[in-house]
Amino acid sequence: MIVRYNRLLGVMFLIFGGINLFLGGWLFLLQREFNISLVLGVIIFIIALLYLSRPFFIVEADAVVIPAMLGPVKRTFPYTSLTLQDNQVIAEHNGQSRRVPISRWMSHRPDWDAFAERFLAKS
Repeated sequence: MIVRYNRLLGVMFLIFGGINLFLGGWLFLLQREFNISLVLGVIIFIIALLYLSRPFFIVEADAVVIPAMLGPVKRTFPYTSLTLQDNQVIAEHNGQSRRVPISRWMSHRPDWDAFAERFLAKS
């Protein structure tokens, strides 16, 4: 099961990146000098596209996988059961509990609701 990032985050980054690009371009046209706002606008715009296209985390049969925003790096959290304690997802595996660094507010709400209904046991 794939849980995506919250779409609002991606849209906000798109708006902020677009504003930054516009203002940086405007300053460049006025001053005819390089402006760091252009670089920041491009970086923010790329982050927005990644938020809108990459998964936040993937729940497999025996592990929660959190892929990096860029590149092939993944963090894997094996589990035998998942629980929700104080708004934190806890993966229990071989008698050990480990907090999984995922949060509801960064998740696409329908994806999170499906994940919670299917995998999480409230305690």
